[in-house]
Amino acid sequence: MGSPQKRRKGRGAPPQPAIVPAPSQPLLRQPMPVGAPVPDDDSTRPSAPIAAPAPPEAVPSLSERAIIEPPGVCFWTRACRLLILLILITVPLLYPLRLPDRAIEAIESRRTAWWYPIYVRQLYAFLNYGYSPLPLKESAFGILTAALVFCWFGRLVVGSRLGSRPGGRKFDWPFYGPILALLAYGALSLLYTPTFYWSVTTFALMATGLLWLIVVTEMPKSPRTVRRWFNGVLTAGMVVAAFAFLQDTDSRRVITGWLFVNIERLAQSEPTYLRLRMGSLIGHNIGVSNFLMFSWFILIARMFQRSPWRRKVLWGGLLILTGYVLAASQTRGVWLVLGALTPLHVTWLVRETHVRVDWKLVLGIILIVLIILTLQMIPSERNPFYSPESPLLRRFTHFSPQHLLTETRLRIAVCSAPLLAKRPLHGYGLGSFQYVFPPAQADYFAAHPHTLLAPSPQRTVQAHSDWLQLMVELGLPGLLIVLGGLYLMLRRGWNAWQRLRGGNVRLELSAALMSVAGVMMHALADFPGHVVSTISPALFFLGVWTSCGRIEQDQTAAQPGPGAATGNERPGKPAGGGLLLLRGLALALGLAVAAAVAAGFHVYLQASMHESLGTSFRVYYGDHAADPQMTYSRKRQILRQAMYELKKAHRLVPLDGQVVFRLGEVAALHGVLNVMDVLEARTEGTSVAKVRELVRGQEADLLLREAIARLTDCQSEVRYHEVFHYLGMAYENLYMLYGFEEDRQEAKKNYRLAVRYSPCFSRSLYRLFVLLQKDRPPNVAEMREVCRQIAYYDPAMFERQFIQPVVKANERQDYAQVALKADVLLEVMPTRYDFWLYRIHALACLGRAKEAALMLDEYERVFPNADPRFLAANKMEVAAGLGRWSEALAHAEAGLAFADLAFFHPYLLAGRGLALERLGRTNEAKALWGELDRLGQADARFFCAAANVFYYIAGDRARAYDYALKACRASEAIPAAIVRMAAELSFERGEREAAVELLERALRFDPEDPLSLALLRNAKP
Repeated sequence: MGSPQKRRKGRGAPPQPAIVPAPSQPLLRQPMPVGAPVPDDDSTRPSAPIAAPAPPEAVPSLSERAIIEPPGVCFWTRACRLLILLILITVPLLYPLRLPDRAIEAIESRRTAWWYPIYVRQLYAFLNYGYSPLPLKESAFGILTAALVFCWFGRLVVGSRLGSRPGGRKFDWPFYGPILALLAYGALSLLYTPTFYWSVTTFALMATGLLWLIVVTEMPKSPRTVRRWFNGVLTAGMVVAAFAFLQDTDSRRVITGWLFVNIERLAQSEPTYLRLRMGSLIGHNIGVSNFLMFSWFILIARMFQRSPWRRKVLWGGLLILTGYVLAASQTRGVWLVLGALTPLHVTWLVRETHVRVDWKLVLGIILIVLIILTLQMIPSERNPFYSPESPLLRRFTHFSPQHLLTETRLRIAVCSAPLLAKRPLHGYGLGSFQYVFPPAQADYFAAHPHTLLAPSPQRTVQAHSDWLQLMVELGLPGLLIVLGGLYLMLRRGWNAWQRLRGGNVRLELSAALMSVAGVMMHALADFPGHVVSTISPALFFLGVWTSCGRIEQDQTAAQPGPGAATGNERPGKPAGGGLLLLRGLALALGLAVAAAVAAGFHVYLQASMHESLGTSFRVYYGDHAADPQMTYSRKRQILRQAMYELKKAHRLVPLDGQVVFRLGEVAALHGVLNVMDVLEARTEGTSVAKVRELVRGQEADLLLREAIARLTDCQSEVRYHEVFHYLGMAYENLYMLYGFEEDRQEAKKNYRLAVRYSPCFSRSLYRLFVLLQKDRPPNVAEMREVCRQIAYYDPAMFERQFIQPVVKANERQDYAQVALKADVLLEVMPTRYDFWLYRIHALACLGRAKEAALMLDEYERVFPNADPRFLAANKMEVAAGLGRWSEALAHAEAGLAFADLAFFHPYLLAGRGLALERLGRTNEAKALWGELDRLGQADARFFCAAANVFYYIAGDRARAYDYALKACRASEAIPAAIVRMAAELSFERGEREAAVELLERALRFDPEDPLSLALLRNAKP
């Protein structure tokens, strides 16, 4: 509640008399004895004998402006206050729209419409999440702050008086000294930074934030003004919390589908992305949690204020909503910060208000917290608050030491230690962390190959600790400047806060201090200082806290009457023509500077938009490149659109290395697409295909060389593993195009650099493995190490690119590849018994029975408890290969005795027949072959097994040919390898036409069989 004067809101109400302290008395509250009653409103209550009430005309009421200003100054003051409120509300809520998928698909289907180019170039960014939220917010903050600074400058210019004495306040060194030192030190780092553009943009954003802090600090304030600003922060926070709640519960995207990206679709490949669906208007879960900390402390402070119960019920409901979102966003750092600061804040407020602790209320709050947590832990399809892909309970397990060892933050801190030791004084330059960290990480993992820290395949742009990044970029002096400035500002605010007289304003300002402390603490384990929607309110609260000593001064100070003299100032002379001209020139100059700054941020925004659009097209291409319905012309169109947007961004910001990297990336992908078309044309062999090969080959050459040039140039600003990956890709495709060995060596070198910068970057690891296979002699040691890294860091890729090819090669009966690849796999995973069996089988079929026998003995030693059923076929073929037919017969009969090995029975039956023949038991063999022929009529697997036994084990190609032809004549589908075997044996017999027909049939069964393709290529004239 406020005083009666404050509660009166009618415009026509006459001003009420107010009691003001005598001019000789201090305006701030004198220290009160412990236990003294605290005022229950924001009114000014003197602590000394008071003067007589002034006439109503002389002193304004508390609901009006505290300082009587000239009309011109009043206009600029109101403009500044409105801009501050606009920044506090607008910047957190700015967000690019996202139409529903059906609407976007309907628009995309009308590519031939006249309005489609307008949509792509002008509206796509606003309707299809074309903007990135962070550049959008940064640009808006910069433009609005430029307007705010201009209005503040106009207030100073218009309020100046010719002939006024400069007495009064001296230059505020404790406040401005650290700010000027930080600006000077940051500007000095531009002289030696390795990333000039990145450093300039970082310096511009830092300077903008400091100007915002200065204006907020110097702005005249009353308790009413401060409360309005806090209401702005609270309003933005509640909008963010409401949308975050919708994102968490609106699983069908009925409402949120109009505004936000479909995280559920993105999470199909990575379920942990579902934790990001509460990114809301900030853009990320961590940003939401950071921003809601401000609302959390404001609401707690207001719960202790003297206000009507209706307001407290409303604030309590908003507090519950905020608590739910803070819990559901699963941000561990914010949990720890609030867990430490909330009890401290509540204890402070209890002592300040002398409120007796109501334990029923405390238990009720604890119960509400437990209900919020329980709602998110109950696994039920009917529970909209439960996320089965990323449950809240799993997030609590991430506090374990085993998980913390794999944390990004620990890796960054450990890998950054050499950077701090190398340049402790001047650092590497403002904004240079993203450039200097990747080599440091590469050096660390090269020096510690068996470290427990887990590398990341993602790019590390921020240090996940603002304090660590500050030390890396500006060294220890930069850290001391920031810490010293914060200490002086917080100490000044604390000293002034202790002398404040308004009860509610004291409680309100406690939220400002807690908010600043929360951001400072969270900056130890994250980067809230690099997120504009978090740092701008934090600087606002810091400015309000620092200047809280002038809140009641401004409220109670009265303009002296006409002709009054204080002894400190003399009346100012009326503004003459010269002063008016100087004011006009100053305002024009200030307007020009503000317009230039706003234009610079607008250019930054436009460049970010075009880069984001180009990146969106590139990501779309990557997601749909393997789609069989995506035509070649459509792929080229998407890549051309990406290149078009990125080139527009490059024209706006030619020094931005990130845009240059994107240009090189898209050029490399486009060149690879053309190389694939060239290789396809080479296999066709027609005259039209030769023309296409020539045209696409020239275009591929230009694009790949452009990619190499772009990716080489971007390393002046951007240098991490993906840069070297795409360089390796460009050189590898040049090798595929022309076959020059130096291109292959360059590709290997760049892939090695990519792997060195990020040991878990599996795409480069696999491409390096492919190139290493072509070395003569092959570098087996490096191949095994690369394969081991892929198996450790990317098991899914290892399964897809290594295990599945062995299985496929075994199905194709390409036993040379099976033996080679299985040998490499055994070096990586010696405990996988199936790799052993694949290699034993391949060696036996290749005629290397002695090696197979040795490996079989080693297998039984390594796996003493191995199931003998799975070894029957291998032991039979190894014994047959060694000429031990009695053993082969015994193993075959033993395998046939296992009824659950029906899959191996055809092969074992054929092996038994071969062993009987070689042992001279002709009658038994003939009976068995007769039975096998009879079974083969119903099941072609028996013919296929006989063909394999005679071809690979017995070496009887004639009989193998007979059984292969019998299998080919069967009506059911048979393995393509048997058809290829029949074709190969037909070639040996001179039956060329039949062989070609069989090969074409084999390729219908397995279009990508390399052995069939090679045979058919040799068969054609």
